[in-house]
Amino acid sequence: MNQNTVPRDILIFLQSHVFPHTPSKLLEHLLLCSKIMLLHENEETRKPGLYIVYSGLVNADSQLLSSGDYVVSEHGVKAVEESIIIYADNDCARIVLTFGEEETCTVGDLVYRDPVVVEPHTPVIEAVRVMHREGVSSIIVVDQQRRPIGIFTDTDLRRLVALGKDLSKPISVFMTPRPLTIGPNASCMEAAFMMMNRYVKHLVVVDDVGKVAGVITVRDIAYAEALGPLYMLRRIRSASTVEELGARYRELVKLLRKEARRLHPSGGGREAVHLIRMASLALRGVMSKAVELAVKELDIKESGFAYLALGSNGRLEQFLASDRDTMMVYWEISGQKAQRLAEAIEDILDRVGFPGCRHGYTARRLLYSREELAEQLRSMSSNLVNESIILMSLMFDAVTVYGDSNTARWLRRSIAESLSSSKSYILSTMTMYRPKLGLAGRLPHEIDLKAHGLAPIVYTIKAFSIAESIWEPVNTLDRLTALVARNIIPSDLAAEVVEAYRTLSAFTVWAQALHGSTRIDTGELSGFERSVLRSALRSVQRLVDYARRR
Repeated sequence: MNQNTVPRDILIFLQSHVFPHTPSKLLEHLLLCSKIMLLHENEETRKPGLYIVYSGLVNADSQLLSSGDYVVSEHGVKAVEESIIIYADNDCARIVLTFGEEETCTVGDLVYRDPVVVEPHTPVIEAVRVMHREGVSSIIVVDQQRRPIGIFTDTDLRRLVALGKDLSKPISVFMTPRPLTIGPNASCMEAAFMMMNRYVKHLVVVDDVGKVAGVITVRDIAYAEALGPLYMLRRIRSASTVEELGARYRELVKLLRKEARRLHPSGGGREAVHLIRMASLALRGVMSKAVELAVKELDIKESGFAYLALGSNGRLEQFLASDRDTMMVYWEISGQKAQRLAEAIEDILDRVGFPGCRHGYTARRLLYSREELAEQLRSMSSNLVNESIILMSLMFDAVTVYGDSNTARWLRRSIAESLSSSKSYILSTMTMYRPKLGLAGRLPHEIDLKAHGLAPIVYTIKAFSIAESIWEPVNTLDRLTALVARNIIPSDLAAEVVEAYRTLSAFTVWAQALHGSTRIDTGELSGFERSVLRSALRSVQRLVDYARRR
């Protein structure tokens, strides 16, 4: 448009149906440098650029687009029926296509001072004086290239004083070696997840060559992002009664809904993945605390059993509106005591409000001695009916929530070994899920984002992992990385899948927060959001099709 004003109705259309998260001034700029085109049936234009469908139906790059949809095409579009199109060349469109959501907090944003460092031969007492002079709660021990080799904190100092240790000794004797590190471009959400996962209060920030750039703390992140899941995990761990744990769980659910509403479904993929991981850790904390309370109530010794999380929580992919899948393995306590303990744990989680698996896959049912579990795996692997596949798939995601950490690792490895001769069957059975798109990739009116979006990714990647005996790691994206490293999945396809996974995670979190369900009406979405979702589902289709051809 060449006039200095823009049509109000078209501006409102763009704001409400196409680019809902883009400032009005940018949309006005787009309209000032764009053109409105009327295309008759079967008429086409071959100019490269951005095409927004105002009314009608057009075909672009083998996709059917209707009102509110848009596409950036190098080949132009063709009208299926009389249509009104808003066209902008690449230079004009760039201002809205490169606009993102509000910049998220990064680790580098939190590094506000030079790191305080010492060499490994420095006496502890001298390092403490430096900490006091600089007003810091930790000091980094570095080598000659300023790479971190250890960390010493206020907590370490209190322990040494309490134990009467000689503070004239070198700090290398008492430091924590190999401190947890992170890059400056990582998000604050990722940093919070790392702290939750390893239960540490400090992260060492390193540059591209591994040199110390700074240190961030739990408090830094809390001030920057007000990240509730980390705070809630601490509150969950401090609960001393079932009633307190129930209150903490309800606070957690409320907080997670609030955090999820901050994410844009079409552009918050990275943040959504980290939020889901932190939610999983917090929910895992609820399960661990339930075990503690049950052990105390029944006066059962804490060794001799392992309580496992299966399914989405094991993969760190559990958020709201999903139930718990659990399992218990025992060896030094009697079967009767194990049954009482499993019932007590599950009863506490029920009372807390953490929903159990609707198919009954909890420790009440999945309770085995080590010998019984080994026999069960042999029986299931020799008779791969649907029930066996479902159960072994759940168990392949197992992680230990409480007790011997090697139990879950042994279980995953055993499943991979027992199914090593059934690769083709596993791949064909577990890739039965495929996103459903209509003619020319049109979205259905209603879609279950979990069942028809995330599940095909999760099960296909899991199937590959079982078939290739990759039983470590457990998280879907980490498994995908391992598969790429072994040349099982091409890196270009994997990159597509990662973006699709992030996008679908963001949509799923958003839907759960707003509707309490993973099902959405696609008519609620803007044209931009439909375009992003459609692209993600097509990438998932390509992954499933690739697996079926193997």
